[in-house]
Amino acid sequence: ILPYSSKNQPIPSLGLVKQVETYIRSRCEPTVDLIVTPPQWQEVIVTATISPVSLEGADMLLNTIKQRLEAFLHPLTGGQGEGWQFGRYPHKSDFYAIIQSIPGVNYVDFLKISFLKENISSLNADTLIYSGNHIINLK
Repeated sequence: ILPYSSKNQPIPSLGLVKQVETYIRSRCEPTVDLIVTPPQWQEVIVTATISPVSLEGADMLLNTIKQRLEAFLHPLTGGQGEGWQFGRYPHKSDFYAIIQSIPGVNYVDFLKISFLKENISSLNADTLIYSGNHIINLK
């Protein structure tokens, strides 16, 4: 389960976990095996080099890019505004589109997506992504 929160990694309290478990268990057959847990987390870090239209306001541009990436990766409100599905990775093309849509960005010269758990091809059904600390450089 996942509580509503603006934090990058919303973690349910033990009380909430117990409340949800009690609610669901009271509506299930006694033979149902029920386990209510918080999600497993997968950090996503974007490293990018961009070419700005102008160096004027470069600090503000870097902050805007980082804020947009953090908003996009928020587990509850990110993606297309409805949050992320458990077990789903963002696509590299999503990040290109986000960065290139920001006024003041001429083009993206380099983009890399890093994950906390390297060498995995897919996420488990109980795993959600969240935003790490992105590295944005100017060319």
